[in-house]
Amino acid sequence: MNVLHKIVRCQPLRTFTTSQPTNLFVEQLSERSLIRLQGEEVRPFLQGLITNDINHLHKGHPAVYTLFLNKQGRILYDAIIYSKSEDTLFLECDKESSSDLRRHLRMYRLRKKIDIDCLQGEFSPWVVFSPDSSDPIKVSNGGNFLYCQDPRLKDLGLRVILPKSSEAGVLKTLIPGQTLDQTTDNFDYKYHRIGLGVGEGVLDHLPGKAFPLESNADFLHGVSFQKGCYLGQELTARTYHTGVIRKRLLPLSFQKPLPDGEAKVVNVSGTSVGALRSKAGKRALGLMRVENVMKTPDILVDGEPGNVSIPDWWPKVLPKRVTLRE
Repeated sequence: MNVLHKIVRCQPLRTFTTSQPTNLFVEQLSERSLIRLQGEEVRPFLQGLITNDINHLHKGHPAVYTLFLNKQGRILYDAIIYSKSEDTLFLECDKESSSDLRRHLRMYRLRKKIDIDCLQGEFSPWVVFSPDSSDPIKVSNGGNFLYCQDPRLKDLGLRVILPKSSEAGVLKTLIPGQTLDQTTDNFDYKYHRIGLGVGEGVLDHLPGKAFPLESNADFLHGVSFQKGCYLGQELTARTYHTGVIRKRLLPLSFQKPLPDGEAKVVNVSGTSVGALRSKAGKRALGLMRVENVMKTPDILVDGEPGNVSIPDWWPKVLPKRVTLRE
């Protein structure tokens, strides 16, 4: 039986603006993996483990972005949770952390009747995005696909779950009459995502070290401050309410690609202002000291000059009422 049969959760995606983004690109996300959770208690079970509110899935949202934390409030895993049915959810996570996340879920499952299965050999996440437009992508024929707008940021495009053997041409039935270009080595989804300043996976959210708000989870709709208790909540809530968040993930740009390996990010006077995370071509993400880079966006990494920018999707006012833009 096809587990994607008769999916109705994504119907709200068919209400869009009249314009369709041009220059659509499609890519299979080989660095991401899928986990299926199934059982009558699956939603209350996750509610106590994730930073977001699972009840958003009851209110017409086909997916939510969330984090799993340890007891010290540090990130273990980042995930997108898709609603297939009332008792079946798909979790998209970093491929490298998939087995660890399944082990984490089973440890807290206890005697709850919840099946936790790896779908890596059966299904794969895909993305359709436009580098030139932030308009939502119009879907004309949903069929039996599980799909949704990326719950973090509309600029990231459309997420689609397909059988592992599928090819990009299958998506033409989802968006008929539209040219879908394959990404290349010089331009792919990771390059697009990093340029937007959005972190993803173990390279950007170092397991057991990264904090949710430093990773911009509050800006990306990944943390609920109204829900009940969850693992690691105390430090996250206290940090949010005190407003003291000195470092955040920010996009960096350079004149040429950076070499492999770790490197310090310094300002023109040689003072350390951040730490490098993932890289793609002439772009990178860095965990940067916000106050420093607001004073001067010019940086150096291994002697290579670069620039730090504040993403357009950030709010105009940060915690502690630091004004970014007029």
